[in-house]
Amino acid sequence: MATGGNAIRGTRVGSGPMGEQDHGYHADRTAVSYWDGLGNETVRYFAAGLPDEEIPETIDHPQSGLPAGRDKANPPALAKAEPYKTHLAYVKERRTDDEAEQLGRIARQAAQLNPPALAKNEPYKTHLAYVKERRTDDEATQLLDDALTQLRERRGQ
Repeated sequence: MATGGNAIRGTRVGSGPMGEQDHGYHADRTAVSYWDGLGNETVRYFAAGLPDEEIPETIDHPQSGLPAGRDKANPPALAKAEPYKTHLAYVKERRTDDEAEQLGRIARQAAQLNPPALAKNEPYKTHLAYVKERRTDDEATQLLDDALTQLRERRGQ
């Protein structure tokens, strides 16, 4: 038995001829090349009518991560990274030494007027210790007797 081929298998109905290139209007665009410090080139596309001052002078190169510029002969240099600053370094930038001394004096006076409470160092307590604090010996004896009575009743049945 011969099998017949299906000419439209795998295509959408009404799609037109295979390989159709005209799938809408393509806007005009301008290709702009950027180079990083290693000589790598990347091309970005912008709208053709875009003014030159709106096209960025530098971008981050997608492969190397270095800054890339339009001038192949003079690519932009890597910006120097500032070291990490602590909170104290930022405070020292905003305050003078006189202000720091005055604030230190105020903090010492406040500590003398309101000393921090000392933390109690209590030993670890078991659950039984907490129960004993809430119950008297007579109550504990009564609870134990009730529990034993209920247990004996269950076994007796």
